[in-house]
Amino acid sequence: MAEWADYRVEILVKPFVRQATDDWPETVFEKTARVHFLGEQSVEIEAENYGFIDPNDVLADVHAGKEINLSRCYVKDLHLGRKWEEVVLTQNIQIYLQHSDHAFFDSGLKILGANFPLCETDFSSSYFVGGDFQIGYSDFSLGISFIDVKLLHSRFRIYSVCVDSGYVDFSGIICKNCEISLCRMVLRDGDIFFVEGRLNRSEIVVENIKLYGGFLSFVALECYYIYIESSDIQFEIDFSFSRITCLEFKQSIIRSNLKFEDCLIEMLVFENCINYSLLNIGWNEKQIEPTGKYFSTIREIGYFGDEERDSKTARHHRAAETALLLKENFRKMGRYEDEDCAYYTYKKHDIRAEHYGKSFWKRMFDKPGFWFKLLVYELIGGYGTRPVRIFYTMLATVGIFALIYHVILAYGGTIKNLSCGGIFDWKALSCSLYFSAITFLTIGYGDLSPAHWSIRTLASIEGLIGLLLISYFTIAFSRKVLR
Repeated sequence: MAEWADYRVEILVKPFVRQATDDWPETVFEKTARVHFLGEQSVEIEAENYGFIDPNDVLADVHAGKEINLSRCYVKDLHLGRKWEEVVLTQNIQIYLQHSDHAFFDSGLKILGANFPLCETDFSSSYFVGGDFQIGYSDFSLGISFIDVKLLHSRFRIYSVCVDSGYVDFSGIICKNCEISLCRMVLRDGDIFFVEGRLNRSEIVVENIKLYGGFLSFVALECYYIYIESSDIQFEIDFSFSRITCLEFKQSIIRSNLKFEDCLIEMLVFENCINYSLLNIGWNEKQIEPTGKYFSTIREIGYFGDEERDSKTARHHRAAETALLLKENFRKMGRYEDEDCAYYTYKKHDIRAEHYGKSFWKRMFDKPGFWFKLLVYELIGGYGTRPVRIFYTMLATVGIFALIYHVILAYGGTIKNLSCGGIFDWKALSCSLYFSAITFLTIGYGDLSPAHWSIRTLASIEGLIGLLLISYFTIAFSRKVLR
């Protein structure tokens, strides 16, 4: 089906026949729900027929202990299981719901305080549209299948759910303007899949889930935002071949492998996280490489939501924290070039977070020192990670001072044992370059010495700059070589 943006439901007073299967006989519904799928400007793309079923009839069958089949059914605002006030105080109700595939759930679905015994619950190829869909405080003997489901303008939450044996499978899911939340889930022997899904302007929230012997797979997933919070990650998470705008870990402990093979993640955030594993993440500051195992992370860090996240201080704090975690990760792996990139990014954001975190007047007084740090620490030396930059700065400094000396000589200044016949005296220019070099390096042979106050002043300044840059270069170069 082409991409659709809205829908319209028409209830027809004519029978709908659901074809017989191996498990169920042919079923005739008194009414037909015709769902019109609409594209842009409310142009109809396609229409499908479903059997119309009253939610009260479904609830009556549940309380009677009957097996339920919602395949090819249109159900609106269905609430199964217990009420909120009964969830904690009463035992879970038994629901024999095995077949709910190819159904259309409109305006919400709530399953609270239920047990699903001895069967896999199948919602595959169903539509969940325009409401709040919840599965909570429930136990499943086997897995739950959401393969090829389609969500539009919905919030889909699974919380406080235990699956004894099996998987929770969202493979092939298609979403638009939706949130999928998995919270406080326990899978005793199973996995969670979001393989080859497409989530347009949608997000996945994973909070405090436990997988015993399983893994969480986002392989080949296209998603706007994935948020993993308050989790003790002792299971493998696979992001291979995925395309994710923002991936954020918050208040989590990472103990197992995270796979990032050939994936594209534009923004990566670690906030209040502890990492005990080795994250095989590529690092590329300049650009995102679409073919390799490298992607840009901190360069384009971004946040969604409230004003606190959008503030400069919060933004730079998060970026610094993420870069610091990656720096330690690269150091443990012996990837020192990547460690330098991460350390540079950490210092760049840390210094800004400190500056923008001050009050207005303190920021004003701090401006000269802040600009000095940006010029010397960041631009020239890359916080001690870029010795080549420092070397080029040294050469540029010697050349600039040599030109200044030459101009002063051409217009009346004097250097002992050096004469200048004009601005185009190339021999005098080469001698000015030599004088600048020995001044910068603080060699001072004595063959040339300043004899004019202006040249003496400049020579003193150049000598001081030379001492600082030579020391800076020595430290940065030694750091590179000794590692």
